[in-house]
Amino acid sequence: MRRGRSKNVREVTNFQQAPYGQKKNPFQPMSIFSEDEIESIHQASLKVLCDTGMDIQSPRAVEILKREGAMIGSDGRRVRFDPDFVMEKISTTPSEFTLHGRYKERHVHVGGQSFINTMVSSAPNVSDLDRGRILGNFEDYSNLIKLGEILNTVHALGGYPVEPCDIDVQRASFTCGISCRSIIDKATIWLCYWQ
Repeated sequence: MRRGRSKNVREVTNFQQAPYGQKKNPFQPMSIFSEDEIESIHQASLKVLCDTGMDIQSPRAVEILKREGAMIGSDGRRVRFDPDFVMEKISTTPSEFTLHGRYKERHVHVGGQSFINTMVSSAPNVSDLDRGRILGNFEDYSNLIKLGEILNTVHALGGYPVEPCDIDVQRASFTCGISCRSIIDKATIWLCYWQ
């Protein structure tokens, strides 16, 4: 049985946090799978991409993939990838890179032994002590982005910390992306698309 919410008002006047900075993992990665198991998973994923493929919603993305050599189904949405095509594209990706924030001190190193802490992404609901759990909305989305900006343990933001369900889905990515970039200085992992 759930207990009722406390009626006491809590106020935070200040809090202590470590200075902003990206940490390095001093340990070697754990080997959970053997090399044979990793290769088996890799081959199975290549088979799924080739035989089943994936549905791509954006006609522009389908055209780009077609131009690059992917196989497009008769419906114009199902895209299948030849294993050689996938391996060719994988070979062009760097193992390490820098994700840029607004200022140099907010850049984040990706890869190697770098840790990157981000906020949760795409939660459908938000909750607090006053309102309980409610459907995500743009105001709470903006407040969570601001919280991510001031917390020194958060290095980058990507996606929605809560889904802003009160914004038209056709404009949500663009609206939230612009809002996020105007609020924060940290690196973002963001894709804006519109038709």
